[in-house]
Amino acid sequence: MTERKIETPRLILSHWTEADAEEEFELAKDPYIGKMCGGWHAPEDPEQARETIRTVLMKEECYQIRLKESGELLGCCEIMHQSRHGSPQDLEIGYWIGRPYWGNGYAPEAVKALVRRAFEDLDADRVWCSCYDSNMQSRRVIEKCGFSYHHSNENLFSENLNSKNFNDLVYVMNYRDWAEKN
Repeated sequence: MTERKIETPRLILSHWTEADAEEEFELAKDPYIGKMCGGWHAPEDPEQARETIRTVLMKEECYQIRLKESGELLGCCEIMHQSRHGSPQDLEIGYWIGRPYWGNGYAPEAVKALVRRAFEDLDADRVWCSCYDSNMQSRRVIEKCGFSYHHSNENLFSENLNSKNFNDLVYVMNYRDWAEKN
């Protein structure tokens, strides 16, 4: 994997290493974070966080989000190749921010950086983003970043979400629309 850093005015996005396990555990152990981000289970200890880093987060387009000024870990963001949206040039962005850092505009700043990377460096035609209909914070992030509502996937089921049905709101941004604004 080629080491890459993406800088924004306040953030540094860089690849995960196993040395980040303790910090990742401290943020991701909040069960609410996993519940709102696809229903993944919170790590139970730093070793489980290390395994998650090794098997899930150490990918070419998966980044830890850190404050540029202090180096504090804030969360994670990722560009994913998702054929479920059609073209191989359709990419999807996912993200999460630790609860202590909510409300500071870090998620939109990180997502906008990944959108730029997707269109400028990865030649995306469209970029997708989704959230549960009950996750108003994530919905605001997606809308602030300029995504447009596309459709809902309704009555989905997840055992990780207390075996409840949920609705997934799906948003999209086309290259043309992004380029006109940037």
